[in-house]
Amino acid sequence: MWRSAVPLMLLSAAGTHAARETMSQIKERLLADYDKHLRPTLAIKQRELGLYGGPGGSCPTAGPVTVHHQFYIDYLAVDQKALDYTLEGFFRVWWTDERLKFNGTDDGGCIDSLVFGSSDDLWTPDLYFERSASITLEAPGNGEMLKVSPQGDVFWSRQSRVRLRCAMHFGNIPFDEQRCLYKLGIYSQFANEVALSWKPGAPALVGWETSSTAVWTVKVKDEDIESKLETYSTGNYTYATAVLTLERRAQGYVLSYMILAVVFVAMSYTGCFINPAATPGRVALAVITVLTVSGLQASAKNQLPPFAYNTWLTDFMFFSMVFNLVAFFEMAAVNYGMTVDAKCVKAEEAAKAKQGKQFSAPDGKAGEDGGDPDGESPAKLIGFSPFMGNRPKSQGACTKIIRQMKDLDYTMRWLFPLAYLVFCIVMFSQVGKYNPIIT
Repeated sequence: MWRSAVPLMLLSAAGTHAARETMSQIKERLLADYDKHLRPTLAIKQRELGLYGGPGGSCPTAGPVTVHHQFYIDYLAVDQKALDYTLEGFFRVWWTDERLKFNGTDDGGCIDSLVFGSSDDLWTPDLYFERSASITLEAPGNGEMLKVSPQGDVFWSRQSRVRLRCAMHFGNIPFDEQRCLYKLGIYSQFANEVALSWKPGAPALVGWETSSTAVWTVKVKDEDIESKLETYSTGNYTYATAVLTLERRAQGYVLSYMILAVVFVAMSYTGCFINPAATPGRVALAVITVLTVSGLQASAKNQLPPFAYNTWLTDFMFFSMVFNLVAFFEMAAVNYGMTVDAKCVKAEEAAKAKQGKQFSAPDGKAGEDGGDPDGESPAKLIGFSPFMGNRPKSQGACTKIIRQMKDLDYTMRWLFPLAYLVFCIVMFSQVGKYNPIIT
């Protein structure tokens, strides 16, 4: 008896299987009368009431389509010179379109989801990025997935590369923090037609924790994630916004610029302990330190965009170079003082020799000009410059000051490091609240 029941069971199963649709058949049936230009809520309302099924024969109205968004960050890059940042990853959007409902496995079907290789035949929200420098979305069918559940829930994912402008300010570099806006909106549809928001119960920007770079640490704070309504003269629009906080890793700048600047200032300072008579060595040391710090400052500026304000780092480098220049000019002053002092000593020795000749001369006469017997005056021996003036008193006072320059090294040995230490204390006290010294 059971053998006779087997053919009946097989026929029943075959009939049920034949009644089930394939994925291609389901797609063909769903898209037969599908209008991709109508948003889902309005299309359903028109299907229920007809084109003029509203009150008094008017066109029916419907509520907004709720669209949720999420961006999965696979790679993040910051270009501070171009004032923008780039996100690479997956652009994800969810919404519900009841026109795409079908029987899933729970309702006797064999398919749990429909996968479309392209979104060309379906309604999709008109999304756009504000402050976009360039947007690269993969071509339909290449890096794009649109999946529909039996309930009509749509999941749209596209591999994307988004470059967004960021209003950066570098006053506190290398201790600066940049706040870059991520803002996605609906371009052509009002808030009463499409309501955009972040996906509830899920991170807005997935993967930011692992997106830090060699220069920047990335943070996305909960208070900086917002779904908002904005009003313009043309109407109300909805947006999904987030702020990426970029904290600069200062170690690279400290090692590459600041410590080197301090080291070369210290090298300039050591010139005060070199024998002033070793002029070539002191000149070489002074020139090397000035040129090196100047080159470091230029290198730091080349990494930044052109702007009309100074930064903490560039001011630190500039005034470090000024200290090197001070050491250079101090070396020149010491050398000049030694030269004048040597001539003065020569003149004094000549004057003493002349006086000795006056006492020993038989006729008691000296040179006619009051100088040495050979006809050279003390002024000529000292080698006064024209800028010293022509009056003897002025020459004497100026010469005394110039001769004292040879002892500047003793003053510089304590004054130079003290002044630079005060400068560093003042600069580091302004970290995070820096107002440029030079504007």
